[in-house]
Amino acid sequence: MTTKRFIALVLVVVVAAGLFVAFITLPWDSSDSSRNSVPVYTPGQSIAVDQGNQFVIALAANRSTGYSWKAETNDNVEQVKSRYEQGDSKLMGAGGTQFITFKATKRGSTTLQVDYARSFEKGTEPAKTESFPVRVG
Repeated sequence: MTTKRFIALVLVVVVAAGLFVAFITLPWDSSDSSRNSVPVYTPGQSIAVDQGNQFVIALAANRSTGYSWKAETNDNVEQVKSRYEQGDSKLMGAGGTQFITFKATKRGSTTLQVDYARSFEKGTEPAKTESFPVRVG
């Protein structure tokens, strides 16, 4: 094998390996985001959702302080999941956003309350509380 063919072969293998890595690390989502988008609400907004559908509440949070948002029990909606997303700041202790996903389970109007508290401090008042008027149709 000549030197030129060897270099070409190595180059082909490197490019193929790079394409393979790129292919397997791409996020694959078969859902059409325009059809399945979940509405996101922030403090001060009213929520209107059909029964059975999901919605998200986005709240400023700082996980490094031990505080997190937790929904109070509500007959019309149930909390499905919660995730925290770090903000853009690279500073230690900088805050981010907590996204809480809910599912509308029962028709009617209600007020959804979420509390910002430390789970390990039992019997203390939350540092913050947010209320959202919710109409489930």
